[in-house]
Amino acid sequence: MADILRKTQKENESFEEFSIEIQTVIRRQGSFTTSQELEQIYTNIHPGYRNYIERRDFSSLKELTQLAVESEALQNDLKTCEFNERKYNYERISSLGTTTAELFFAGIEQGDIGVPNA
Repeated sequence: MADILRKTQKENESFEEFSIEIQTVIRRQGSFTTSQELEQIYTNIHPGYRNYIERRDFSSLKELTQLAVESEALQNDLKTCEFNERKYNYERISSLGTTTAELFFAGIEQGDIGVPNA
């Protein structure tokens, strides 16, 4: 049982990889029902997934997997948006001729500069 409790999803581990690994550990234990297995998988997923997936949202591993894959896609989209916004801000700062050092001494971080007014 201790192996099951210790097997939590790592930061950059996909849900599908995690799911296969924890199912293997649970099945070696041998005494879990399908319902208990599903509950344990949900308990051990990375906490970030629980911002998107609530326990009442699924009743099977297939449904949980689908929600987890959607959550991963959403997180990837958010990272892409954040990257593009930082890139835009950096390019804007560069076009103004302001260096990172000048911003640092002024107490401004690159991310603090907003999108210009249209």
